Amino acid sequence: MTALATAVYENEEVPASAEANAAYLQNMQHQLKGAEKLKGTYPFTLHNSVKAYRLNKFLHGLVDPNIAVVF
Repeated sequence: MTALATAVYENEEVPASAEANAAYLQNMQHQLKGAEKLKGTYPFTLHNSVKAYRLNKFLHGLVDPNIAVVF
């Protein structure tokens, strides 16, 4: 016999303020500052994502049985 359970969570979170969003963005920029200068480090940007999309889709298709990969 398998036990089944369902949990329903209501979203009671209030939207973040503009100040909180600005502080979060500043913290992210602080953590990534200088990463592009490290040898062998390539931050994953939108440009890199678009450039590698077809390769990533192909590689993901090799491990996902629901995706048909044509060679």
